[in-house]
Amino acid sequence: MPRLTWLKSSDETRMALAALAPLRTAWESELIGRETATGICSVCGHIGAFRVTAGEPEGHWRNLLEGMICECGLNGRMRLIWNAFVDTAEARPLAKSHIFERLTPLFLRIAEQGPLRDLTSSEFLGNELVGGANHIVQGISLRHESMLDLSFPDASMDFLMHFDVLEHVPDHRLALRECRRVLKDTGAMLFSIPFYPGLEKHLVRALRTPDGDIHHLLPEAYHGNPVDPHGALVFIHPGWELLMDLSEAGFSRVEIGLGYDAAGLIVSNGCPYDDGHAWPIVFRACP
Repeated sequence: MPRLTWLKSSDETRMALAALAPLRTAWESELIGRETATGICSVCGHIGAFRVTAGEPEGHWRNLLEGMICECGLNGRMRLIWNAFVDTAEARPLAKSHIFERLTPLFLRIAEQGPLRDLTSSEFLGNELVGGANHIVQGISLRHESMLDLSFPDASMDFLMHFDVLEHVPDHRLALRECRRVLKDTGAMLFSIPFYPGLEKHLVRALRTPDGDIHHLLPEAYHGNPVDPHGALVFIHPGWELLMDLSEAGFSRVEIGLGYDAAGLIVSNGCPYDDGHAWPIVFRACP
């Protein structure tokens, strides 16, 4: 049985979110004031206390999706992705696969417990480096890949995964085209991005100019980056325009996976504003 509800359109997703809104409001208003909550981890099987958030409140709200941290180290977003990964891996043969992360506990779970036979991984290590080369970082040999210029041959991959990466790429549309280029026609791409259903168009925070400089349209925002302690710059906050971007990149079928699970402590990020409110959503795209 699928662990997520896989929706076919923005209209279906809006209807599902509207139906869940009362539950979200009631449940998350209880969670906001707690330090711990009791839940069930879909990855390690732990039943008991989870840490509600990792750090300080963001303004007057707390990021619940990045919280709900199990004793195994996975937060709510990572468990959401794991559930989506299991759904996808069980539904199709996935031979040659690549994930655009390496230095995370989620990668270790997918690599050690997942059913993938031929999985490679990478991190983005800098604009000046050549894709496909390995470098020692934090004592680990890491493959460098830029999603703007992947080193993989055309139609060489069965399965691609990238999780909360796309918003940090200077040209996310080019990145999607590169992903489609390296995927086989029978392949699939599973990804997450902090997705804001209250936005029709992307909220663009920064642009890269033709000469390589960064032009900031809004105050700089950074997310955690396992490779760089300064974090990763946010270029966009995505809205429903993302579905058109996927279509134009060559993905003909896109499913929207909704994984809200009160018992599993996979909830929204708790932000009260439409331009920052992210539900537990992932995307599955096929050529």
